[in-house]
Amino acid sequence: MTLAPLVALVAGGCGTDATIRVPGLSAGAGRTLVASGTTGVLVRSGDGGQSWAPVTSAVAGTLDDVGQDGSGHWLSMGIGGICTISNDDALSWGSCAGTPASVFALARDNTNRWVAVGAGGMVAYSTDGGVTWTIGASGTGSAINGVATDNAGNWVAVGNVGTVIWSIDGGANWTAGFAGTASTLSGVTYDGSGRFIAVGQSGTAIWSIDGGNTRTLGTTGTAASLNDVQADGTGFTLAVGTGGTAIFSPDGGANWNSGVTGTASTLYDQINVGGTAWYAVGQAGTVLHSVDNGANWAALSAVTGADLWSVAAGP
Repeated sequence: MTLAPLVALVAGGCGTDATIRVPGLSAGAGRTLVASGTTGVLVRSGDGGQSWAPVTSAVAGTLDDVGQDGSGHWLSMGIGGICTISNDDALSWGSCAGTPASVFALARDNTNRWVAVGAGGMVAYSTDGGVTWTIGASGTGSAINGVATDNAGNWVAVGNVGTVIWSIDGGANWTAGFAGTASTLSGVTYDGSGRFIAVGQSGTAIWSIDGGNTRTLGTTGTAASLNDVQADGTGFTLAVGTGGTAIFSPDGGANWNSGVTGTASTLYDQINVGGTAWYAVGQAGTVLHSVDNGANWAALSAVTGADLWSVAAGP
């Protein structure tokens, strides 16, 4: 299937009044989406991705990840431990204390416990929505690039040189392991059916069915470096990476198929917004949309020239 062009109108420039509108897309309608990027850039959609516009953050540095708690509370963190927070569904943002080291990834469980991971093996956890943070013991000095939870007390984080660590106490203490590969791992997700799946350098993919204690290498069929992986909660998983790569797995990361993105821009993150609909973000403000579980993608006109490192969706 070939997707028709999605963009009907571009209004304004790259200021806070710039908006892109995508008619005819109903999946995720009414949900808030936020993407974070370089120079403190945040772009927001209040209608499930049908229209987007920049919002003003409280920081100027790179925001590597963004997340939300389902109640209109949003959190974004990044380089140098910078932190910006919103309590009005991402319309306005203020500053927060942050962490002593750069944050590369965030995750939250169903008890509203947040875990942040980053440079130098830093792990930290928060029980007040990211206002304050307690530093945990990761057991590694390697950069930690991704973190995920199964909402059953298990947390898995991955990082440079095949680092895998796992925690059963909410991120306070971690056990360090090895992924069975020396490749840098960039992202990890829980697929909703018992598996943690991680991806990384040179098309590496691994999966675990025991909370990260043991790992199995998968076969992705790509040599592209994969920057992140996300699941839709039903066992379907999608990863994105360099050169516009998008691959998807229907079987928990064991086997993968390639999507057609129509771009050579590096993609950094992606999110499912309901059913088979996904958004992906990346280099130079790239925003892509797929309505067929990542098999085919179409580009939206950018509202920013900044690299977009992360995207998240509200309920």
